[in-house]
Amino acid sequence: MDRNTVIGIVLIVAILFGYTMYTMPSKVERARATHGGQPRHGGTGPARRKGC
Repeated sequence: MDRNTVIGIVLIVAILFGYTMYTMPSKVERARATHGGQPRHGGTGPARRKGC
């Protein structure tokens, strides 16, 4: 393999890794999807009123 091939493979791997990291959901999004929108720790966020 010559230098250009190695550089090309490294760039492709870097782009794929970067895209994966960029599109990965955050911890909050993963918790919301797993636990039905309810935080596990008892809810320290703003209070919600019913009927609004």
